[in-house]
Amino acid sequence: MMKEEEALMIDMNEAEPEVSIKIESEETEPDQFISEQPDNSLEYKNDGYIELVLKVMARMCDGQNQQLQNYLREQPDNVKSFDIIAEVTRFLDVVYSNINGKSIDLVIQLFDSINEFTASNQENRVVIYDNKIIDYINFILRAGDFANCSTEKVLDLRQSIANLIVSLVEENGPGASQVAKEVKDTLDKKAVFQLMTECYEMHQPDKTKLEDLKNLSGSGNAIQTAKSFALAGGSFIQGVIVSPKAKDPLADTYMDVGFSFYLILARMHDIDPKIINTLHITTQQQKAFSFYKKNCSSIEIVKDDCLQKINFRVRNKRVLREEVKEKLKWNVDRSSPSNKIRDLMEWAKDIMKDIAYQRRILSNPVALLLTKGWLFWNHMVTVLSFAINIMMLVTWNAKASLQKGNSTLTAEIYNHEPDITTLTQEQYTIAIYVMGGMHNFFSMLVLISYFVCNHPSLPNPKNAIMFFK
Repeated sequence: MMKEEEALMIDMNEAEPEVSIKIESEETEPDQFISEQPDNSLEYKNDGYIELVLKVMARMCDGQNQQLQNYLREQPDNVKSFDIIAEVTRFLDVVYSNINGKSIDLVIQLFDSINEFTASNQENRVVIYDNKIIDYINFILRAGDFANCSTEKVLDLRQSIANLIVSLVEENGPGASQVAKEVKDTLDKKAVFQLMTECYEMHQPDKTKLEDLKNLSGSGNAIQTAKSFALAGGSFIQGVIVSPKAKDPLADTYMDVGFSFYLILARMHDIDPKIINTLHITTQQQKAFSFYKKNCSSIEIVKDDCLQKINFRVRNKRVLREEVKEKLKWNVDRSSPSNKIRDLMEWAKDIMKDIAYQRRILSNPVALLLTKGWLFWNHMVTVLSFAINIMMLVTWNAKASLQKGNSTLTAEIYNHEPDITTLTQEQYTIAIYVMGGMHNFFSMLVLISYFVCNHPSLPNPKNAIMFFK
């Protein structure tokens, strides 16, 4: 028995290493699986299928197709309904905190698709807002640049975000106004101001460099000031020497993004007029805000018995003349809703033609001088006419006047040439020819500017025949 027990003890001692080896192998396998799992989870960013599906859903809702927008939110004809709008919004939680060169295209497409889901659909706005879309937007706006992402891609991302915010807050109404107010309260307005100012500075590089030169003069250290003047002045002179045609290719993109962020702030201002005063913006931010405001306009329309105010960018305000707007305001047929719409469409065609003509005129420097100086030409004609008449009253006297003691009618009374008393004949001749010539010159400019502005055309024979019939 003793030998058998010793044999069993030996067998147990020999078996212990084998058991420990098996346990170690079982512990290492999960570690390897865990270490390999993150790499497999990132593979979806490179295959492109998710981005393709998002594009398909965005194209389905393109054109504000509310039937498909509602169907993506709820499928009443299915046994089980899936809220695809909410699921797409929640997918931002996976990618918003780790945006890089590989995932930025997917994030851009995510915001573009959500924008198509949201456009003119109040129920989808509520779903998207309830899934904390503004929290994701605030994080991205505060982040600034992203790793391994080009400037063009970053601008595209900001443009997509701005379009989505505008779609969330663009309408008034019982439900839409509530969502707009909540977006206004939760959105980081300071980040929007900062990005808008950055875009303003980037598409105006020469003016920014000039301001830097002005601000450097107040520095206390003379050596540092001299170095700063050398650097800033060199970059400014280099920008002046370079041909104007060789501008930054992204300048227009910066301007478009800046205007998009301004439209968000303009809508926030419409919702709460005191919002700008509560933000304590800087001087540069105020300058950027004023620049975009000067190049934007607004219009009010009625949709579903609610007054809607729409802010939009105007690339050139000078092409739409005040005379045309006044004519449209007072001459549209308002006898009935159908006649008003029909007449407005007819006016729109003529206004578009006038805008195209004004754009062509403003591209010509001579025509631009004539059209923009018409008010000055008019004032000069009036002033010169007044001056000529004053000079005539002061210097002219009739030859047979009572001042000479004439008691009878003489032949001189029929002489149309007056006596010049205050000035010599030579001085009077020079003065009348100079003022008369200037009067005729400015009158000709008024006539030319009138015809240039109003685009004269020959009458249509068909319209003339219809008029006499």
